[in-house]
Amino acid sequence: MDGGSVLGFLILVISTSITGIFLKYILDLEKKDNCECSKNKKRDFIKYYLMVSLGFSALSLLRLLTGFKFTSVVYKLFVSLFSFASLVNVVMMYLYTRELKKIECVCSEDWKRGFMNHYALFGVILYPALLFILLIGKIFGVKK
Repeated sequence: MDGGSVLGFLILVISTSITGIFLKYILDLEKKDNCECSKNKKRDFIKYYLMVSLGFSALSLLRLLTGFKFTSVVYKLFVSLFSFASLVNVVMMYLYTRELKKIECVCSEDWKRGFMNHYALFGVILYPALLFILLIGKIFGVKK
């Protein structure tokens, strides 16, 4: 692997680890008997998104390790849809963790909830900033 691939691999491993932490938190909330305050559609969306994300991460890690390139239109469409779903997920995670705090859902209190909240807030700020930078680049004709 070259330097870029090693960096990509490390970023993917860290990202996959964070996804695993969030999924474990959501699954632990589901297992709690008396934690009705954490149960809603946002939690369900986050759980299913995280499961798909782990699968996609495993596929991406395999692709990096083997050097295989996906060129199909279906794969590119999936990546585009997944990117949009990532934005939706970040917003859902932020709203969900904020809601848990607001309603004082004691059974959801965990360092993972705080981490998820801060991570999502960072994403809610980062996504529009990146979109703005990309749009400015398109307007002024900046090329890679």
